[in-house]
Amino acid sequence: MDQSSMEKLILVTREPDRIAMIIINRPKSLNSLTRAMMNDLAQAFKALGKDDYVRVIILKGSGRAFCSGVDLTATEDVFKGDVKDLESDTVAQMERSQAHYRSH
Repeated sequence: MDQSSMEKLILVTREPDRIAMIIINRPKSLNSLTRAMMNDLAQAFKALGKDDYVRVIILKGSGRAFCSGVDLTATEDVFKGDVKDLESDTVAQMERSQAHYRSH
């Protein structure tokens, strides 16, 4: 899948009242995550965590499911390499963005 298609799988919007939304947009697979999507999620949290306008980040899934977890057809790609790379670790970036908000 090319990059332009991947960008549409993780949507980021800034709403009024200092709210940002990150939407996992893969409803046909119940929003299951690929490695690229996990990296995009991490980068979205990292960017929003540095955005002084944003005070709340809402993470949601499109369609009938929030997220069914890792895409089982992509597990080899998801779990290869350094799984503790903080720059691409979604949970680590969530924690960092939360720390940023507390410091304001």
